Parts: sequence; C-alpha cells; structure tokens
Amino acid sequence: MRKIALLTLLAAVSFSLRAGGPAGMFSYDGLAFEKDVHAGAGLSWMSYVPEGDLSTTPAARPGCSVGAGVAMKILQGLYLRGELDVSLRRSGNSDLDVNYNPVYACLPVTLELRVPLCDHLDILASGGFWGACGLGGSSVNGTVKTPFFGSDADNFAVRPDYGWTAGLGCIICGKVRVSAAFGYGIKDIANSHTLEVGHFYNNYLSFGLGYIF
Repeated sequence: MRKIALLTLLAAVSFSLRAGGPAGMFSYDGLAFEKDVHAGAGLSWMSYVPEGDLSTTPAARPGCSVGAGVAMKILQGLYLRGELDVSLRRSGNSDLDVNYNPVYACLPVTLELRVPLCDHLDILASGGFWGACGLGGSSVNGTVKTPFFGSDADNFAVRPDYGWTAGLGCIICGKVRVSAAFGYGIKDIANSHTLEVGHFYNNYLSFGLGYIF
C-alpha cells in the first residue's frame, strides 16, 4: 500500500505527464473508442453531518491520482467515458485533530459532451457517477494511527464509497486532455460499530492532464 501511495504522490508532484503513441480512435465490433492515460492532483475533504449538538469543521487536504480511461463514441460529440484510477484522497477534521489518508480504487463513469471551438481545441463538459473501494491507508487521531479500511471495529470506514461527479475541460490538438472535476459523495462511510457520531461523506476537487493514444 505504501508503494501505491508513493506512486500517487509522485503523480501529484509531476502534475500528470501522460505518455503514449499517436492519438486516434480504435474500433471494436463496429463501435469507436478512444483511450488515454492520466494523472492529477487536487483537494479532498470529508463533509460531516452531525447528530445532536456535536458540530465539527472538515479540513481539505491535498490528494492525487493516476489512472487510465476509455471513451466510447455514442453520437457526434457525445461520448460515454469510464476510468480506472488509484486515488489518495486525504482529508481531516480541524476540531478533532484527525487526519484521514485513504487510498481508493475509483471507477468514474460519465457522459461527456465535446464542442469544437476551433481546429485544435474541443471544450468538454461531463457528468455522471463514481464508485470506489478501499485499497489501504490510515486514519491518524493525534498520535494514534489505525488502518482506514477493514472489518475491525476500530477502523473508521469499512464499506465501498460512491457519489456523483461533474467536470469541465478541453482536448488540445486531439491528444492532450486538460480537466477539472468535482465529486460529491452520497455514501455515508462512518463505521456504525465505533463511537463516531454523525455521517461522513467524501468529496473532492481534482485537476488533471492526460494523453490520448
């Protein structure tokens, strides 16, 4: 798990270099597809809905991701796009001195609209849903460090995560993708077996670069 976290951190520092061959579509069974690799960085935070009189302040932390995507052409200018990403989504809680460092395998699925602005620039707008499952990471409460995922009652979150996402971006010269996306978690990931009170939802704002090959 440390190697995965190190890989995503390296991707954030380089802020996503994408490598590949010449850009272009490929066909399978009469359908047209486009593939890319990408990486990015951004902010993530865990929104908290309190119960009773307990109120806390969520804190955003920098995170990063690497992955690959495939887009299937549905109509002229409309694509169905899927990605498989490994993401470090760090967040925290300012009032409780708690930091969360989960590593997720994420699968965003979106509809992407592409509008040509000129010969070498397409504007992108997308919306859809994402699902995620935990690969590793930890939560740090003061000096106490515990695994983030698992079945142990001391772990903070034990279940898969999901939510919706929306994004904007562009494709330059048919090869380079520049994107920004916002994701809002709709799955309460609080562990009901612990003393955690309230409901917790993962959110993120990410910026990425990619190469279509």
